[in-house]
Amino acid sequence: MSRDTCSEYENAMRRGDVFPGIILAKQKNGKYIIAGGNHRHEAAIACGEKQFQAVVVECNSMEFDILCKRLNVVENGEKLSREQRIEQALGLVSEFNHEVQYAADAMGVTAAAVQARLNSRAMRVAAARHGIAIPETVAVTTLNELCRHEASEPVFKALASLIAKRNPMLGVVKELNSCLKTAKSEKMKLAMIENVYASTVKPKSKGKVISRPVRANIFAAVTKLENLTSGRTTCDQMQLNEEDSAELQNRLKALTKRLFAILESGSRQ
Repeated sequence: MSRDTCSEYENAMRRGDVFPGIILAKQKNGKYIIAGGNHRHEAAIACGEKQFQAVVVECNSMEFDILCKRLNVVENGEKLSREQRIEQALGLVSEFNHEVQYAADAMGVTAAAVQARLNSRAMRVAAARHGIAIPETVAVTTLNELCRHEASEPVFKALASLIAKRNPMLGVVKELNSCLKTAKSEKMKLAMIENVYASTVKPKSKGKVISRPVRANIFAAVTKLENLTSGRTTCDQMQLNEEDSAELQNRLKALTKRLFAILESGSRQ
């Protein structure tokens, strides 16, 4: 609980501001627990209030946990980010065995985003069983590319090692997976992964860190686009009308053309 928020609410109440009632959850033993409105409750007590407007709901322990998460969408006075809500949805899945869709709906995020995070965690655990520690800097989207190769232990280990030690761009891993799909033997697949491993640069972990803000901004922009479009399959879900869609297509085509020209010129140097 944020003391600053309590103080702010107290001052507002003393000025005469009206706040909504608190939410109480009734337990089986007849006792009540505040599910939403702890800051308002504390502020009202500080103002000398002894009676409170409240809405009472009856719920079990799982429903209470969800209710608390949905009602308390702020932490230390700040609105919970999308990442924090995804983490809370993951908690509903792992702690209470809720379905992914149910947990995602409860926290106001997409099921695809929650499932992607679950898959990435599973891939980290699977890699760890083979003695491969994948750094936290590896993106969720990159880790999800590992899911395709769980059935083949040698290929999975080789690809997991590539990702852990080289942390290649998502596009590189996707292109590699496309090639692996057409390979006729496991030996060919391992050779493909080895070629990519040899052609990528190992990230520097020691010594002076070279600042590359432009590179960082480019990767951040691409990652943001990946996150924004994750699980969104229609223009309506992306809140785009026909005019927006046409404009976005033209801009992305022009941008992609320029980027490929730059990247191709760099690879020939």
